[in-house]
Amino acid sequence: MADLLIGRSAQLDMLIKVLACAKLINITGALGIGKTFFAKQMYRSVTYAPKAFISLGTPGLISIEAEGVETYHIEPGMILDVLDMLDELGAGSCESLLVLDGCESALEPCLAMVESALVRFPTMRIVATSQVPLHIPGEICFELPPLSLPPSTVSTLQVYDSEKPQGIHIKLFGGFSLIGADGQIVVNGKPKKALAAIAANGGSIHADKLIEILWPYADPKLARRRIRNVLLRLKQYSGSIVMRHDEEIKLNQTVEVDLIQFMNLARQSITALTNGSWGDHTHDNWNTAISTIQLYSGDLLPEYAYDEWVIDARERTKRLYISLLSLLARKACEEGSPAATGWLETLIAADPYDDSSYILLAELHYNEGRDLAALDTIRRARSVADNLEIPLSAKLLQLEERIRPKHPPRR
Repeated sequence: MADLLIGRSAQLDMLIKVLACAKLINITGALGIGKTFFAKQMYRSVTYAPKAFISLGTPGLISIEAEGVETYHIEPGMILDVLDMLDELGAGSCESLLVLDGCESALEPCLAMVESALVRFPTMRIVATSQVPLHIPGEICFELPPLSLPPSTVSTLQVYDSEKPQGIHIKLFGGFSLIGADGQIVVNGKPKKALAAIAANGGSIHADKLIEILWPYADPKLARRRIRNVLLRLKQYSGSIVMRHDEEIKLNQTVEVDLIQFMNLARQSITALTNGSWGDHTHDNWNTAISTIQLYSGDLLPEYAYDEWVIDARERTKRLYISLLSLLARKACEEGSPAATGWLETLIAADPYDDSSYILLAELHYNEGRDLAALDTIRRARSVADNLEIPLSAKLLQLEERIRPKHPPRR
């Protein structure tokens, strides 16, 4: 690889490291600087599966390369169909990779695909190449300098997060992780559980409550000695990430927690939607809502699935997520957004027992001429109703009666 990437190997290693803890990276740089070749080498170097490389550089034509699928070409209007292909290959259940090369050549289809992919596949990594930033919430711009610059400049890429300051970030959705400026910080055992409990409690917890979580049956004096040891070990891992004031144990105010960000942003977005203030700053509110949904990358702390201190927070957070998702899906339907189908599918995956979501999705398919997709949605709703031993919604039955004569069952 060194022969193929003369002057770029260190930058490639940096990109792969950033990719491990980022969801959306945009490789930026001037025309002809080598962004496409650099992105292809990254694509071939990583082991994400499934993965796809989409070339947008040819006007009116998009080239698709994916493992297990022969390279083929599509028109820009069909770009969202690629997500269905990735779904069939298993992108929804594992860490996958999507590379979009030459986004400035087909900016609107590219933005629609990124928006839909981030909502539909929470574990997907997306890498774009473009001459300019995409201005998508959570985007990390990875600037590729010209090779003609002095070595000290060539070996340093300007990597910045367009939305968040650099620092320590605690991730609770989909599993605990502690991420510093140089990548993931490994924390295990009681220090990990302590940090997770503090973060899940809003960033602050009473010492007695933390002791009860870590050592529910221990002698109080022994437990207090243990808590001091845990806090010392945390300091060894990551400096002053945790501070103690009398009986209160708090995260340093510079630490970011995805759960806290989610709760604050979700409430703001729901208020904007339900109070009718959405129209005042539609673009900003929409981006804020999408950023909020992206934060929810899985259930809260699944490794502590049966711990009482997590159960209430997990259920409360999921209800808030479903409420926001439902409002966004309905807003997308009202505005005729091309992402409406993806929002509704995500909502059904999160809450498969709410028949109103199936009704919206089936009607959307029917109104846009996708009769078979509407029938499939009705079939899925019927399966859920049968499992619950309840009748299928009357609206779905009426819709099925309108569609079925045009598509009689095969014999």
